[in-house]
Amino acid sequence: MWSAAAGSCGRVWWVRYHCCRCCSVGLRGLLGGAAAASARGLVGVQVVDVAPQDVDVVVWEGVCEDTLLELGHLSAIGDLLRACIAARRPRPRLVPGRCRVWATLLDDRLPRIRGCDVSRLERLRGFELAVPRRWPRGACHIEPRVVASSDAVLLWDLELDTLGDQPPNHTVRSSLTFAVQSSAAVSGIGFWIEAPEPEGGGRPRAQQAPLRLTSSADIAASWLACVQSVAPRRATSDGSVILDAHLTLSRIWFEWPDEGRAPSGKFDNLTSGTAQCLPIVPPLGKTLLPPWHFKMLNDHVRNHMYDSAISRAVHAASARVGRGKVATKRPSVLDCGCGAGLLSLMATRAGAGAVCAMELSPVIADIAEQTFSVNLSEQKHHHPQTSISTASKIQLLAGDVRSFSTDQVGRHDVIICELMDASGVGESLLGVLAHACTFFAAPLAQVIPCKLRLSGGLGYLALPECHGSLNFAAFEPFYFCARRGGPFSADSTPRELQGGGIATPSPTLPALHTGPFASKNLNRLRRGERWDLLTFEAAFLEFDIASALRGSAMHPREAEVELVVKSSGVVNCIQWCWSAKLDEHETLSNRPLEAGGLHQTHWHQPLVPIGPLAVRAGDRLLLRVSLSDAVGQKLSFTLRPAGPGSCHFWAQPPPAPTPNNSQQAPSPTLPPEPLTEMLASWKTRWEQACAANTALLGKHTRRGDLTGLAGLQQAALAIVAHPRLFGCDPHVRDRLLLIFFGLSFK
Repeated sequence: MWSAAAGSCGRVWWVRYHCCRCCSVGLRGLLGGAAAASARGLVGVQVVDVAPQDVDVVVWEGVCEDTLLELGHLSAIGDLLRACIAARRPRPRLVPGRCRVWATLLDDRLPRIRGCDVSRLERLRGFELAVPRRWPRGACHIEPRVVASSDAVLLWDLELDTLGDQPPNHTVRSSLTFAVQSSAAVSGIGFWIEAPEPEGGGRPRAQQAPLRLTSSADIAASWLACVQSVAPRRATSDGSVILDAHLTLSRIWFEWPDEGRAPSGKFDNLTSGTAQCLPIVPPLGKTLLPPWHFKMLNDHVRNHMYDSAISRAVHAASARVGRGKVATKRPSVLDCGCGAGLLSLMATRAGAGAVCAMELSPVIADIAEQTFSVNLSEQKHHHPQTSISTASKIQLLAGDVRSFSTDQVGRHDVIICELMDASGVGESLLGVLAHACTFFAAPLAQVIPCKLRLSGGLGYLALPECHGSLNFAAFEPFYFCARRGGPFSADSTPRELQGGGIATPSPTLPALHTGPFASKNLNRLRRGERWDLLTFEAAFLEFDIASALRGSAMHPREAEVELVVKSSGVVNCIQWCWSAKLDEHETLSNRPLEAGGLHQTHWHQPLVPIGPLAVRAGDRLLLRVSLSDAVGQKLSFTLRPAGPGSCHFWAQPPPAPTPNNSQQAPSPTLPPEPLTEMLASWKTRWEQACAANTALLGKHTRRGDLTGLAGLQQAALAIVAHPRLFGCDPHVRDRLLLIFFGLSFK
C-alpha cells in the first residue's frame, strides 16, 4: 500500500516521532538509496523529525502493540494539517486515512489448574493496570473468553484528515453498554483496529455493519487485537455492563464509570463545552506479578509432567515407609519455591501425609496459604469419610530455602522444585536443591528433578526481509547483534570471544545486550524473523542432581566442547536449551520445536550475543562453558578456534606489504560497521542503565519483597502514563513495560 501511494506522488513523508539517527540510517538503507528510490518512482522520500508542509503523501506508522496509537504520531499529523490550513496549502493524502476501533467484553481470569483452585493469585495480577497488551497467543497464554452476547461495539471511526479541525489536546470519552448473560464475570475488554481500504481511490464507506466476532479465535485473527484488564465485576441482573472508553491522540484505555468520573461543575480546559474534566492519561494502577507467572501456571505440559512424577514419587515413598514399624505413616514432601502452591496440592492429592511448602516472597506465601486452605476444604467436602488423622497437612515457611535448618524443616521423603528459568539455572535451582538434599532429605529420599542437561551450539538470529524485497539489515545492530562489523573488522584479531555472566563482556561491539543472557521465544517469532544453529548441537553441562543426596557438589562446573560448523553463515549468538529429567518416565525441556522439541512450553530459549563471526561448513571451534559464581546461576562462555586454521575467518592479519608479497590477498574479514561510534556510546549508556536497574530491583528481588517492587512499578507506570513530561519515547516506554510488568507481547 505504501509503495503504490508513494509511486504516484512527488514527496513522501514518513512519520517517525523524534526519529533517531539509527531509524534514519535504517530507513534510507531500507529504500536502497536515492538511485533505487528514483527507480521505484519514489521521488523526494524523506525521513525527518519535523513535519514539512509541502508534502503530497504522509505515510504514518502510528499503530503499535500496547497503546494502539503510537506516542505523538496523531499529534504530529494534526500539527501538520493545522499548519497546512493556516498556510492555505492543500492537505496531503494520509496513508492510512481512516481507522476504526471495535471492542467486546472478556473474561480472562485464571481457570482451575489440574483440578486445583488457584484463583486467590488473581489478587496479584494487577487488573487495575490500565495498559493494553497484544491479544495473547501461544500454548500457555490464558485464552480470553468472550462474554458479550451482542455484536462488537464500534468505539471510534477516526478520519485522520479531520485532525486539523480539532484542538491540539483533543480528548474523547465514550460510554459503552454491552449485553451479557446475567451475573457473567467481566475482567477485561478486547479491542482491535481496522484500516479500511478506500474505494476507487476515494474515501472509505461511511457506514460499517456490526462485526459479528463472537469467539476468541475470530478476534485473535483480526489486525492488532489487544486486551486491557479491568477489575473483575459481575453483570447486573438485567445482563448489562457499562464501561467508559477514553481516546486521546496518544492513548486508548478503559475503566469502570465510577473509577474515572470527576466531580461535576469542573470544565475541561482541553476541550470546550465539556461538563466535567476528562482525563488525558490512564489512572495509575499497580501490579505485583508479571503475566509470565500466570503463563507458567497455565503451562499444561509442565503441570502434567510434574503431576505424574510427583504421584509416582509419593506412591514409591509410601511403599518404602509402609515397610517400617508404623504401618499408617504416609510420606512427607518438601516443595522448594512453592509459589501459588500448585505442586504442593498435587502432592496432597497423590497421598502425601504432610507437605512442607517454602516460598521466598511473603506476599506470595500469604496467597499460597489461602489457596491451601480453600483446596484442602474442598478435598474434605468431596471425601467426607477422610478422618482428621489421615487428612493431609501443609506447613508453609516464608523465606529462602537456604536460610532454614533441619530443626525448622525436618526430613522429607520427596523433594520437589521447579525453579528453572529460560537458561535452566538462573533462579538458583542448583543451589536451592543442593541445600535441600543435604539438610532436609530423609534416607532413600527422591528429588524432582533428578538430572539437568544443557546443550546447544552457535547460531544466528536475524531480522526478516519484508516480502523478499526490503532488507532490514541496517537495523540489526539495534535488534540483537549485528551481522557485520565487530571484532573482526578491526586491524587485530582477538584471541578469544567472551559472553554471558562475566564482569566485562567482550567484544564490546556491536553486542548491546548485557548480563548473563537474553531470551527469545523461538517457537513464536514475529513474522519473517529467522534463526538457526550453524553448528551441530553439543552437550554443554550435565548435572546429576540426585547425587546431591549423597553429598556431591553440583557447582562450580566447567566444560570445554568442540563445535563443528554444519552450515556456512554468520554466527551472532550462542543458543542453548535445557532438559530436566523429573523421573524415569518424564523429561521436561524448553527445546524449540524446530530443533526437535516435543512440546511447546511457557519457557523461552536463552541466547548470548557473541561475535559476529563468519564461519564455513567444516570449521571447528572450542567453546568453554563455566558455572562458577557463588550461587550457581550465571553461565559464562569463551569461544576460540580449535586449532591453527580450524576457522577460516579467524585468521591473524596479513604481514605488512613488501615488494615480495605486495600481491598477497588479505585475510577475509567482515565489512566495517558504519555505526561503530554510535554503538560504542549506546552500549556504554546501556550498561550504565542496566547496572542501575539491577541495583534498584535487586534489593527487593533478593528477599522477595513484592510490596517494594509494586512501588517501583507505580513509579514506572507514572512515566509511561506521562511520557512527554518525562521525555519518554516509545522505545523507552516499551522497555519500562517489559522490565517492570513483563508486557513483552511475545
